[in-house]
Amino acid sequence: MIQVSKLDDIDIVAARIRKILDSGGVCQVEISKPKKNRTVTQNASLHLYFQQMADAMNDAGYSHRKVWESMKDSFDIPVTALMIKEIAQKVSKDMFGTAHTSKLTTVQMQDLYNTLSLGFGQSVGVALPWPSQESLGER
Repeated sequence: MIQVSKLDDIDIVAARIRKILDSGGVCQVEISKPKKNRTVTQNASLHLYFQQMADAMNDAGYSHRKVWESMKDSFDIPVTALMIKEIAQKVSKDMFGTAHTSKLTTVQMQDLYNTLSLGFGQSVGVALPWPSQESLGER
């Protein structure tokens, strides 16, 4: 794969294609726009979302045990941003094959948020908007 990021790169690609064709070869060319990984702002927003969701769930009276049903025998502890992050990582792994948000595209980050927001809203009745630029500045 050759990445073209400036007009001069086109000449390099053309020369390589010409060399293959001149030698009697066949060349297969695929042109696509690379997908961008999540942005720093998206990452900060997701982590702010984890904290806001944990705070909202605590304010609504939910405990770790109530949210994290697989821990039925645990004692009640407050919902934490880390717990919300672990849920997000499990959802991300199921949806995209990776638990690491650094590997997600910008579209996948938004899909992850939408799935989390819908899931939390349906399961415990707590849903929050994606953190905005204004809320990032309030941290």
